[in-house]
Amino acid sequence: MATLRSRPWSDYNTNCGHEAWSSSCPCKPKIPNYCLRVKNQRIGASGLAHLWQKWGMRSRKRYLVAQGYSSQVLREAYVVSEEDKRFVSALREVQPYIFLNRGRTFVVMIAGEIVASPYFDAILQDIAFLHHLGIKFVLVPGTHVEIDTLLAQRGKNPKFAASGNFLAAKRRGVIAGVDYGATGEVKKVDVVRMRERLDGGCIVLLSNLGYSSSGEVLNCNTYEVATACSLAIEADKLICIIDGPILDESGRLIRFLTLEEADTFNNGVGFDNGNGLWSGEQGFAIGGHERQSRLNGYLSELAAAAFVCRGGVQRVHLLDGTKGGVLLLELFKRDGMGTMVASDVYEGTRMARVSDLSGIRQIIQPLEAAGTLVRRTDEELQKALDSYIVVEREGQIIACAALFPFREEKCAEVAAIAVSPDCRGQGQGDKLLDYIEKKASSLGLEKLFLLTTRTADWFKRRGVFS
Repeated sequence: MATLRSRPWSDYNTNCGHEAWSSSCPCKPKIPNYCLRVKNQRIGASGLAHLWQKWGMRSRKRYLVAQGYSSQVLREAYVVSEEDKRFVSALREVQPYIFLNRGRTFVVMIAGEIVASPYFDAILQDIAFLHHLGIKFVLVPGTHVEIDTLLAQRGKNPKFAASGNFLAAKRRGVIAGVDYGATGEVKKVDVVRMRERLDGGCIVLLSNLGYSSSGEVLNCNTYEVATACSLAIEADKLICIIDGPILDESGRLIRFLTLEEADTFNNGVGFDNGNGLWSGEQGFAIGGHERQSRLNGYLSELAAAAFVCRGGVQRVHLLDGTKGGVLLLELFKRDGMGTMVASDVYEGTRMARVSDLSGIRQIIQPLEAAGTLVRRTDEELQKALDSYIVVEREGQIIACAALFPFREEKCAEVAAIAVSPDCRGQGQGDKLLDYIEKKASSLGLEKLFLLTTRTADWFKRRGVFS
């Protein structure tokens, strides 16, 4: 709204109790008998009287007229639009995630297909925005699409040529009779210098080109660079932005994978020199650690995810870079927008088996006795066992919960959340609740509810139930 210079304001209020525009109304403003401009329309004094009556009778709101500037009448709007309400709600929803991620370090691998696509600029804008929120980034862009394009423009075909070592790196060498020549394997990452740049407020751009001890330039696989970097700097997340979603056999997006499930998908994947898949059965190395030979045909981003989770990186996000704003939606939306592989939240978390019955009973029995949980007989517990989720550590059940879906209503009841007394205060309840949310989302459920008289505050503090 433009400022009316620095003129004083007089306040006219139609909520005076008198009939609007009564000739005897002492609150009736004195309008000069000349033309006024309202919303770019010129209105005479008589027309303004009708306008005042229309506004005053309809809403009884407050209007402001600038003294000495009566050629304009401004109607002050106090109504907050639905769009504004949604905007405020969205800001409140993302606030805890901003606080949670501030100061953390993310390694972002961007597939070559995305780098060469029109989606790349928007992704960089989102990364710059997140950087201003206090997140530290190491970017590892893929290059094989651009390399293949340059070779095609020059009429060349990709081929392997003899050469030496790599980043600090080493030569891949001859594998199964194929000389990989100038293809290198990551030997060392300069963590000290990288940390200096990150702590200095810089975004680190890490190329897949490395240098051998003899000064030769070697080409390393992008996934290998990203995983080696994630492990070396102990990143909080590895984010792989690829050119498509991770789907199950029914074509539905896989929201999350446990480490064991990711390994199942990975049975047969390896890294190649650019496209993500070996042309044949090969082995690969990350940070000097050799991996078993793999069959071709699986996703190398899942291999990278499982590998870094085993090495200590807590979470890996696999995102479809062709979807606008996917990075922001994954980080700031409760259900996310991609596939997450996690070692911290879901390790040891699985659906219950018959052998878990005694462990579940041992955990929930004290809470049943205290009246916190509804009493269930062994027969009822065994009948509903397929709906129970447990957390196992070293062969012992340390936490449990139940999810009872109502598919027609697209909702589910959350029940029997319990943690062993020895493991309370370690965040096991939060992890279990997070697992339940994503499990419900993968089942296509839209709403969760629970019945409780003793623990409502615990759930409300986590912003899950109202």
